[in-house]
Amino acid sequence: MARRERTTGLPAPRRRTKTSTERRIAGITWHDSYNRWAILAAAAAVLFVVIGFIAYRWYDNTIGTPNRVVLTVGDDKVKLSYYTDRMYQYLLDAKPQNTSDVQVAQQQLLTQLQTEALTMQLAARKGIKLTDDEITQEIASELGVPVGGAGSSFDTLYREKLKSTKMSDSSYRRMAAATLANKKLLDAYTKAEPDTGELITLSAVVSSTKDDSSKALAEISSGQEFGTVAQKESTDLQSKQNNGIMAATPPALFPKEIQDAIKGQKPGAKVFGPLQVQNDWWIFRIDRDDQGATISADQRKQLAQQKLTADLNAAVSSTEIRRNLTTSDINWANSHANQ
Repeated sequence: MARRERTTGLPAPRRRTKTSTERRIAGITWHDSYNRWAILAAAAAVLFVVIGFIAYRWYDNTIGTPNRVVLTVGDDKVKLSYYTDRMYQYLLDAKPQNTSDVQVAQQQLLTQLQTEALTMQLAARKGIKLTDDEITQEIASELGVPVGGAGSSFDTLYREKLKSTKMSDSSYRRMAAATLANKKLLDAYTKAEPDTGELITLSAVVSSTKDDSSKALAEISSGQEFGTVAQKESTDLQSKQNNGIMAATPPALFPKEIQDAIKGQKPGAKVFGPLQVQNDWWIFRIDRDDQGATISADQRKQLAQQKLTADLNAAVSSTEIRRNLTTSDINWANSHANQ
């Protein structure tokens, strides 16, 4: 009898087919491990962006923006950091009353820095040199103490000055250098003025209104003494005490309106006016015209200042000047000026 094989009656197991979650993207098999790498890469990219943004803000706030050139005067460049250093004290001195006044003062500060740059350039062209020791001495003179080292009165007061003005040492010294350059220029111009020249003496009645000036002229025309009318009517306190006679003055120091009126005129009884001179009204006559008269030291200094101012104004026209102060620059300066 043939032997039959024993069976369990269960079906034979099927061969398992391996399953996979792998996908193909753009022809590339995407493994599960790639997901983890992708997440890490995305996190790293975000972190890189954040760090980059922080680094940019730091650079822009501490290096980029402060070093932005807001004013170019010839070869000189004024950076926003220096403008900011000067702003705090400038606004304190200007005493603006409202937002509009502040905005005007901020632009005036830029003009002041422009004038200082032109002054330094003019001094250099005139052969005027500024040494570090002279700049230090200028600061000491301003503080009213002799130059000294660490622990000296100069050292203490200068540190206090930097703190109160919220300026750096380099910025303060730059400002002092401009002041010293102006003083040296004015001294050089004054020395160049001759000791003698033309002096004109006027008698005048100065009034605050045209009607008052016309009234004074009518009184003089009716026969009253010029000096008597001046004593009674003139608002110029100094001359009215001397019968209206003003100090002998170089023609260039008179207001332009007076210069134009007396040009080519001789001393005599002719009365000029009423003539508006700035905010006042004048009637006047020429009493004396002295040639070769001695010019006082104060008058020579005034004449020198006129010529220095004229040369600086001429430099504005002959120098390439570019202003680049933007609203964002001013906002940055405002936020850092008090620090």
